[in-house]
Amino acid sequence: MQTYLDLCNAFITELGINGGNPLRTVASRLNSLESIRICSMVADADYEIQSLHHNWKFLWRLYKAQLPANCDVLPSPSYRNVPALTTGTPGLGGNLYQFRKVDRETMVFNYDTPGVLNRPRFMPWRQFEEQFQSQGGKSVSNSPPYWSQSPAGNIIVSTLTDSTVNFQYECWARPIRLASDSDISVLVRAVMNNDTTRNIVPPVLIQQPSSSLTQNILKVPNTAAAGATRLESCRIIIVRAKVMWAEVEGATDIMQAALAEYQDLLEELRADQLPGMEHDRVSENDVPMTVTTE
Repeated sequence: MQTYLDLCNAFITELGINGGNPLRTVASRLNSLESIRICSMVADADYEIQSLHHNWKFLWRLYKAQLPANCDVLPSPSYRNVPALTTGTPGLGGNLYQFRKVDRETMVFNYDTPGVLNRPRFMPWRQFEEQFQSQGGKSVSNSPPYWSQSPAGNIIVSTLTDSTVNFQYECWARPIRLASDSDISVLVRAVMNNDTTRNIVPPVLIQQPSSSLTQNILKVPNTAAAGATRLESCRIIIVRAKVMWAEVEGATDIMQAALAEYQDLLEELRADQLPGMEHDRVSENDVPMTVTTE
């Protein structure tokens, strides 16, 4: 997989800038002003692509945790009071995910207990606050009928628990910005070929709540077994950085060519990585399958 440093050097090689000399590091204090600008454009390009849609498949996460007894506020991946731009390779070196959006149809309690599984319904906050929060004296149950999300981002259920209960839900993580030589973009890490299946595997794990409980085990598949990184996931980052560079330099020809390539790569990425768009790019000669019976 191409690291942040690899992407910067591929960018330099393609445009023949920085005297054609590859960087030894992306550390700004060791580089020239031109090299610093190159590294910044690559990181900006990657972050911008990740930020285009909140529901990219490569940002999807499954979060599992436990709600302690006598509680109604769910522990969650970091949502508040954290830096706006976390940097680094997600899940590695202490750089953990922040969640961005929750899929409201996926909340499940007691998901691992046959016959006790409970799917509470989402209720808009104002209605939830009037019906459950303002009254006080919540009932006690490990199968709450409703849940909601406060304006501050806290996920709250309509009952108190009487014992520890397992829960899970699906969500989308916030983008993470490249910072160090060995950082790997979440886009590059997630969009992978696999010789046996084309299923997208969520990379590494999402941020755990501040407790000693064991939760959410989702890791990157072994890269040797999973196959090589798909080239377009690296290519689209480099091409978007080319557009940024050409705008600053006034290189009209380069910008026009890079824009055309970027739009095509972005369309392919959206068809591959946005829900419901898997069939958007098909041959004009493709004919829908028809079944006839006699």
